[in-house]
Amino acid sequence: MSDHLRFLDVASMSANPPPPVPWLAPPILPRAALTVLYAPGGDGKSLLAMALTAAVAHGGSLAGIDCQHGVSIYVDAENGEYEIHRRVHTLDLPPSGVRVAEANGLDLRRHFNDVHALAMETKPDLLVLDSLRSLTPGLDENDTKQTSMVLDPLRRLAHDSGTAVLLIHHSNKAGREFRGASSIRDSVDVLWHLGRHDDDPDPQRRFLSCRKMRVAAEPDRIWLRLAIDRGRVLIDQADAPDDTPTVHQPVRRALSDDILAGMNGQPQRLAVVAGLVGRGPKDGSVRNALAALVSSGLLERQGNDYIKVQAVQSAGLHLAPTDLTEVQTVQPPRGLAPLHPAPASALTADVYDESDQ
Repeated sequence: MSDHLRFLDVASMSANPPPPVPWLAPPILPRAALTVLYAPGGDGKSLLAMALTAAVAHGGSLAGIDCQHGVSIYVDAENGEYEIHRRVHTLDLPPSGVRVAEANGLDLRRHFNDVHALAMETKPDLLVLDSLRSLTPGLDENDTKQTSMVLDPLRRLAHDSGTAVLLIHHSNKAGREFRGASSIRDSVDVLWHLGRHDDDPDPQRRFLSCRKMRVAAEPDRIWLRLAIDRGRVLIDQADAPDDTPTVHQPVRRALSDDILAGMNGQPQRLAVVAGLVGRGPKDGSVRNALAALVSSGLLERQGNDYIKVQAVQSAGLHLAPTDLTEVQTVQPPRGLAPLHPAPASALTADVYDESDQ
């Protein structure tokens, strides 16, 4: 038997239900998974990542996200010692439970064995790598082969070590999609977009939008507020902007109707279908909506094309499978609170926002 192949006990799997998702910070960070968080520069992705490391070390709640108690390692190739020192204070990092390493010249392509040894020897609950750009100097992010060679080993490392690996990445110039090749999305287990609603009067408000969730049902959008008060960073739940339309159906169902209404009888590629609903081809919601429509028999897949079944009418369908549209239990958001309030399980409700794409 090859060292590269391991047979699994399918009989046991068939007889027993799968174990629950091993969440470290649901629904943001699963253990044993590679998660990418991307946002434009200056929108707070590194602050949020470091706040999550602190919340894990405290075993508390961050913006309604309950974090299990554990050990975090933050590898920072972006900010330098002075800024790291300042963030330790502004984010109230505890003296134990968090280790911060300044990465000087670390290249994930040439020094992956160093990162692998760190994760396998210390087995942290959370390993943050900040950021893809700074940890792969000179990488052509639009080259599928180059990005896959960086991300695939990180994903395998997360699976083998059981660590939640969080990689920070930058968005493209428009700020709505991640920068680089589609292989970035293909190579990760979970993909989150941290962004702002267009024309939001509150400059401190952000949303977290899930673009891929391999380990569970795709969760709803989460609204946050990032504020600084007397030298402390405060991150808590926020209401959606007043002008953001809220619907009582998951986004995927609304997209299903829009896709069917926009398609004619001709085969269409993914990029064309995504454009019909004002979204990008990398958008996980579009891909999931298409998969649901194919599963329901409303579309047919012909190679890389999708074609509308002619008998289908475009109005009022909402036939996405229920296993793809399960959402998190929601409770009304709390007001602004310190970084580490008492643990709570509240999560914000989803909103349907065409402007996100």
